[in-house]
Amino acid sequence: MSRGMLSACALLIAMGGCSTVPGGTPIPRTEGEKLELGARLATLIYDEKTISDLMDAVSSTSLPSDKALCESAPEAKRPDCLLLMIKARPKLEAVVQEVIDDSKSLMPELMDDTASVMTEIYTPAELAKMVDFYSSPEGQAIMKKQPEVMKRIVPKITARMEPYQIETTKKVLAVLQEAFAEEEAATGEPG
Repeated sequence: MSRGMLSACALLIAMGGCSTVPGGTPIPRTEGEKLELGARLATLIYDEKTISDLMDAVSSTSLPSDKALCESAPEAKRPDCLLLMIKARPKLEAVVQEVIDDSKSLMPELMDDTASVMTEIYTPAELAKMVDFYSSPEGQAIMKKQPEVMKRIVPKITARMEPYQIETTKKVLAVLQEAFAEEEAATGEPG
């Protein structure tokens, strides 16, 4: 967690002069107080462990099936493609894991961005209520269960989206091949 966010959380706890939601979090009156509350909310909703767990759940299901990937290969190469994909799967999974790990290193900046956006969109009272909810046992339970929700839903989303992704990949490759052919025809040099 970034030092700025920790400071914001500590300052928010120390605040005393704000109006309050009865029995709840003080409603910020200044832009600074609102930003501090946004930072606190961001850490409640998007704590590093929850985000890490979510990313791990998504990464485990982020690659389309080998069969689906090979459907975009030329028909004559599909049998070889499947064998190559099976061999390449560990390397592909390592690439996905590397991207996930790199993404996790962005968390402090993403938390600051999230806090900033939330304070632009939500009113002070809404921020206070959200902090109350996500600080409650129910809010904490929901956040602890969210990685499991993602782990279960991402494969379903991936399965439904896979045909569209394959079709899009085919179309993108066709457009690129056409562009390379046009470039080669215009310049006489391979595109």
